[in-house]
Amino acid sequence: MYKFKFFKVFILFLMLFSFSQAVEIYHVNITESFPKTKIYNLSSSIFKEKEKALIKKYKLDNLKGKKQLTANERRRVLAFQMEREYYRAQILNNTYRILSQLANKFGKKYGYGVVLSERYVIYVKPKYDKTKEFINFVNREVSKNKNKFISEIKKFK
Repeated sequence: MYKFKFFKVFILFLMLFSFSQAVEIYHVNITESFPKTKIYNLSSSIFKEKEKALIKKYKLDNLKGKKQLTANERRRVLAFQMEREYYRAQILNNTYRILSQLANKFGKKYGYGVVLSERYVIYVKPKYDKTKEFINFVNREVSKNKNKFISEIKKFK
């Protein structure tokens, strides 16, 4: 397993070295970007809305502060937690898919040859870090297409 990981990193290094000779490589820190974007705010509000609906569905409002739960109440709480986590994962997956598409669009729009995320990046000169520009780009795109993004985030399987 270790040899395979080393091989992947070595191939990535070779690719980056060959690209760096012909193309400038830019970096976007997706992890840093996400909480600063409007897409994050949309996904958070959609999750909160879904969570409130589930609380009503499982009638959990009247259980607050109750010390002893009946077997039926415990089953409702467990079902709520499972369904809430399912929707959290769906919303997060949909949001990251959208963010990935926006990163692709960002790179194409500005003519960047290569845009890397932070997975294997150790250091980036500030002139090659496009994180702030990416955040601004995402926020503009979300402002222009808010309803489209809301419906994309709400696509549940």
